[in-house]
Amino acid sequence: MTDPKPSLPSQAGQSEVAEELYGILGFHVRLAHMALKQYFHTHHGGLNLTQNKIAISEHESSVLRNFGKSELKQAVSLLRKIHERGRVNRRGRDRE
Repeated sequence: MTDPKPSLPSQAGQSEVAEELYGILGFHVRLAHMALKQYFHTHHGGLNLTQNKIAISEHESSVLRNFGKSELKQAVSLLRKIHERGRVNRRGRDRE
């Protein structure tokens, strides 16, 4: 026996779902942003980074709209630099 297909939410229901997902995604983007910002502020001296190099857009909607493009490339580049200098092990924890 197969389970019946779940029905799709109405237009209003889809809007509510989209708003909830946007809120959840926004929370996690802000949380990740704060964690990265704190890490780089703590370690920027040893990495020879300037404030401009570690700046991430403060405008939440622009981060959500464009997330995955330049911000991702910048984050990957900075994390590679940190890893190459031996500041982070493979699990992402600081080396003591």
